[in-house]
Amino acid sequence: MAFRSTIILTALAASFASVQAAPANATAFVVLDSKNTTFGTLTYYGRPGAAVESVDAPALHRRCGANAINCDFGSNLAPAGVCDSLISAMQAAGSNGIPGSTRSVCLDPDNQTRCCASWSHPASFQEQNLVPAARSVRNSCNSNGGISGTSHDTLLGSTCLTQCLSNRPDGCAD
Repeated sequence: MAFRSTIILTALAASFASVQAAPANATAFVVLDSKNTTFGTLTYYGRPGAAVESVDAPALHRRCGANAINCDFGSNLAPAGVCDSLISAMQAAGSNGIPGSTRSVCLDPDNQTRCCASWSHPASFQEQNLVPAARSVRNSCNSNGGISGTSHDTLLGSTCLTQCLSNRPDGCAD
């Protein structure tokens, strides 16, 4: 019995010793694409080759789509007018597909003010699917012309996740 315990403890110690910390930039997004629209240039950020998550189950559809909103008035505020233009641009994009490795789309009309719609996990969906939750956050989380908030239980394509609206392309988590 003691021999078995020693082997198990040795195996556990070896597995912990082989774990290495992720590089500091492991979470950094890169520009994947950009396109000009009548509202300005949309920039798409993400991680190339990220695996897409997709769950298409009846229970998911009953739970998801609630778009439970949480506002963050302390930081990452995006100008409301820029967010309005981003929402209009996403609506106009209609059924354009969002590549699975994309994690955010941003509008930065003057290279100083930016509004981004971002989401917690890689997923494939149509750009217009971002509009309902973005509008909900925009309408609920306006603080003196600045917008920052999250929409939980948001259905994008066949994936239930968290969607954010703020001035940054990253940082949207469950």
